[in-house]
Amino acid sequence: MNTLERIRSGLDALTPSEARVAAALLDAPDALVQSSITDLAEVAGTGIATVVRCCQRLGFSGYQEVKLGLARDLGPRSGSGGAGGTDAVAEPREHFERVGREITAAGATLDRQAFEAAVGAVSAAHEVLVVGFGTSASVAMDVAYRLQLLGVRTQHRSDPHQAHIVAASLSADDVCFAVSHTGATRETLLCATSADGAGATVIGLTSYHRSPLADVAHHVLATGIRGLQINLALGDGAPELPTVSRLTHLVIGDAIVAAIAARDRDSADGRYALNHQVMAEHML
Repeated sequence: MNTLERIRSGLDALTPSEARVAAALLDAPDALVQSSITDLAEVAGTGIATVVRCCQRLGFSGYQEVKLGLARDLGPRSGSGGAGGTDAVAEPREHFERVGREITAAGATLDRQAFEAAVGAVSAAHEVLVVGFGTSASVAMDVAYRLQLLGVRTQHRSDPHQAHIVAASLSADDVCFAVSHTGATRETLLCATSADGAGATVIGLTSYHRSPLADVAHHVLATGIRGLQINLALGDGAPELPTVSRLTHLVIGDAIVAAIAARDRDSADGRYALNHQVMAEHML
């Protein structure tokens, strides 16, 4: 039984509001594979919590599992930006070119005012907590590391429980920098929501302009990537999205650090000189 069949078979057990969610999934599965949970809630005329309950009542862990199932069932689509199986391996240069075009296009969607506000918040923060899990974990770690090199007091916790505790302990002088490609990762949202409740400024770095993280964040750095899909590594036509989203978010992290450094070049130069001196001890 594929995903659509599972949804159809469970319709009788749904409440009216949950049934609207299921109907939306059945009516436009192709479009919803590339949409956020917020988008689906709006299409169904209901809330995010109802979407989650509907998915769970149908036997899924949540909306992301439904999206994965739909993407797997629907198979690769033409125009997704991926290359035919062997071509992707045989022509790495073309892959680089495609990824480069996608990153440029994604960067063009970044809200300049939101970016400047995020830079200002990080610059003025007493402490910055950077959180990100799953495929966003490497981005969060890199952002935290680069901020530390610049002299920004930064915390990063790879364990979601520890990160949640630190987030709840922040103050109005602090910033929670949350990274989530989907903007719907439960652990990241818990940290962002707790940080917001503690009075801290929340910056959300995500690929979806409309997402639960965007709803929580005070400053949203969203990079709408063309042809958003789930990469299932299914062979022909498998998109390079995870690479594109991570690289795009890394570039934004670099841009934030560069903008902060530009605000006080003398201080930044001093920090970087010290970093080079320390790192020289680790080189042969």
